[in-house]
Amino acid sequence: MSENAKSNPSPRILIFKPSAMGDVILTLPALRQIRLQYPQAYIAWVVNQAFIPFLEENPWLDEIIPFDRIAFGQFKNLGKLVAFIQGLRKKKFDIVFDFQGLLRSGLISFFSGASHRVGMTHAREGSTLFYNWKIQIPKDITHVSDQYAYVVSAFHKLYAGETCCPVPLPDEPMSFKVSPESRKSVGDKLGQSGWQGESLVLIHPGARWETKRWYPEAYAVLATELKKKYGVFIILIGGKEDIPLSDAIRRKMDPFLLMDWTGKTTLQETIALMEKSQLVIAHDSGPMHLASALNIPVAALFGPSDPGYSGPRHSHDTVILAPDIPCSPCFKVQCPGLGHICMKNLSPERVLKALEKYF
Repeated sequence: MSENAKSNPSPRILIFKPSAMGDVILTLPALRQIRLQYPQAYIAWVVNQAFIPFLEENPWLDEIIPFDRIAFGQFKNLGKLVAFIQGLRKKKFDIVFDFQGLLRSGLISFFSGASHRVGMTHAREGSTLFYNWKIQIPKDITHVSDQYAYVVSAFHKLYAGETCCPVPLPDEPMSFKVSPESRKSVGDKLGQSGWQGESLVLIHPGARWETKRWYPEAYAVLATELKKKYGVFIILIGGKEDIPLSDAIRRKMDPFLLMDWTGKTTLQETIALMEKSQLVIAHDSGPMHLASALNIPVAALFGPSDPGYSGPRHSHDTVILAPDIPCSPCFKVQCPGLGHICMKNLSPERVLKALEKYF
């Protein structure tokens, strides 16, 4: 162990990963790794206000520091950003793990005053200029959660001269704060919707990238067949931004075959609803990662992104891809001219066949 580590057995550690929903969830194993390696440390996390419920009452975390990404991104609010950074400096952090890996996060890490600023060598927008510990990820560590955990483990080996925990860590179900009021609200809504204990299937048709999304007519066929074959109770979920997608699905089918809760649940209500479900069907998106973290079976439809990097990993999860797509994964927000075949060639029949094992 280095002299620095010997003289500071309980460092003050800051995690910078403010967004998005899936990214915050995928960073939780790294938080667990930090706590295992520094059991006496004081650990804080900078996170967007919307995602605080994922961190509240977390046993590995000592402090949540809200981050207003929209306000801090406006030049007129530069003073607020300066005040935020000054607040970080007053907390006298020793180590910052920047898992966001962008210019703003690199700058905030630098100006936080922490002596040890840790990030990955492939971080973007020049953020690596502000790290004094740059961790290169081995090629055989592919999943993003394992990469973040490796950053923690590799830094600890360099900083303290000792190893702690294997990477990847075993996946463990997460628990998130859900108020009794949210659970009651979901129970009441299910009762009002006519749910009588049938197998509950949630469909989240949205994704931040347009290229990740399956087509409304395909979802309509899938939902119709699931209802007809298995008598399941289907609910469309998502944020307000997903309402047009859910509306399009309902227009392509008998709308009475499913319930549409898109934009009608809080984050805590969504968690409570997932806890009651048998299966969540989604793309590479925040709700997919949330269901996987809760250990709820997930059927994940992948196209332009790589399930080896960001897919669900429990044995009861299923990743479904169209066959023989040479350009997938392309990691493109817009299709590079090949007609979006990675999702168009994913037939409802193929998805339905992959879901048979759940019913």
